[in-house]
Amino acid sequence: LDAESADRRKKYVHLVFQSTKPVRFEDYRQGLWFDNVLYPILDEQKKVSMVAIIARDITDRKENEQSQQILNTLSHRLNETVDLQKGLELCTQAAIDASSMDCGGIYLLDSNENVLKLRHYKNLSQAFVQAKGSFNTGTPQYSMVMQGKPIYSRYNDIITQRSNPEKEEKL
Repeated sequence: LDAESADRRKKYVHLVFQSTKPVRFEDYRQGLWFDNVLYPILDEQKKVSMVAIIARDITDRKENEQSQQILNTLSHRLNETVDLQKGLELCTQAAIDASSMDCGGIYLLDSNENVLKLRHYKNLSQAFVQAKGSFNTGTPQYSMVMQGKPIYSRYNDIITQRSNPEKEEKL
């Protein structure tokens, strides 16, 4: 436990001792969010002798709240623009924020050429963009997109043979 978190918790415990009332606070540690309630345990003289602490993991709730906030922000910003490139930029950033990844991109189908083309990206190397900037029919990536089903998986589980640009991007 880092010193800052320990100091913050000590203040809550001291508050329970001083007020003789329960205290509730949220805490983040080791990648998890917790809802903490500190209850005073009183002795015969009605003074706090101990503090009972109940911590409940609320990580899913916090992540859902963050996702909802990202979606709300994206919705408002998309309503304010009619520019496709700006819309793609907003969607890319929202996807990166929601996934906690450091890079991403959006492919669109060029129906004239029947090719998926990378239309907007952020933090991808030029080598990756040149190598993976489009996918023709017959490629696994094209086939997955054309099935029209969302895929929630790690890239390595979907594409088993990676090119050098993919390896360099650590995909």
